[in-house]
Amino acid sequence: MWNIQGVIPPIAVGEAGHSPKRSPYPISINEFVQNFAFSTERIEILIGFLEYRKAIYSSGIETGFQWVNGSFVENIESIDDRAPNDIDVVTFSNLYQTIPNYLDWARRNNNLVDNPVAKNQYKVDSYWVDMDIGFNEASIKRCTYWYSMWSHQRDTNIWKGFFVISLSPSEDIEAIKYLSELNIESNNA
Repeated sequence: MWNIQGVIPPIAVGEAGHSPKRSPYPISINEFVQNFAFSTERIEILIGFLEYRKAIYSSGIETGFQWVNGSFVENIESIDDRAPNDIDVVTFSNLYQTIPNYLDWARRNNNLVDNPVAKNQYKVDSYWVDMDIGFNEASIKRCTYWYSMWSHQRDTNIWKGFFVISLSPSEDIEAIKYLSELNIESNNA
């Protein structure tokens, strides 16, 4: 998946610069897990990410999508000679329509919306965008902020891509099963 610089290309290989085949690239949670579960550290982060998604579903949100990025989707093992520490996630969902009392929901689900708490509990660098706000200046600024922040490597300013994964409780079950089987195999080795 990575180019020679160790990142996901911002535009699909072989496509013209104006091609719609560009980041964020749609990928299923199962494909994502299967592509990135190749080390103990990455498996632990993926388990946390799937637990985070499960907590989202348990909180009453089952629709939306997530932009996924950070060193987790880079070949950071080669770039910086280290494993990733977490996974960066922006969750886009219809909070206002789905959640009758958002402030109460946010208080009860602090582990989902408070970045340091989510990072500590799930290894997820967590951010949210409420799609119910509508297409307005604030929502456009928020989306362009994330897109511009995530379109470049932090230290080198190399252009890079990232992924979009739909929220899907049923697909997550399959991904959890896959990771469980990997964990059993590595524990028996």
